[in-house]
Amino acid sequence: MLVELSGTSAAFDARGRPLAWIGPDYRGVFVIDVPLSREPTPYVRFGEWAPIAAAAVLLATGGVCTARRLRRPARY
Repeated sequence: MLVELSGTSAAFDARGRPLAWIGPDYRGVFVIDVPLSREPTPYVRFGEWAPIAAAAVLLATGGVCTARRLRRPARY
């Protein structure tokens, strides 16, 4: 079974800067060294509070949107 993949391939560093960008017309392989970030991630800085805060914001936003829909009179 032969599978052909096509598309753009890219590599970025920890700050989002492009290290390599190969268009869909390129055929072959490229190898790039991606340096590790020396900066701590939000999870390392804040621990479990980062995903808990994100989930709380998501749930609160969903609750507000649901409450606004329930209060709005139906249009016919």
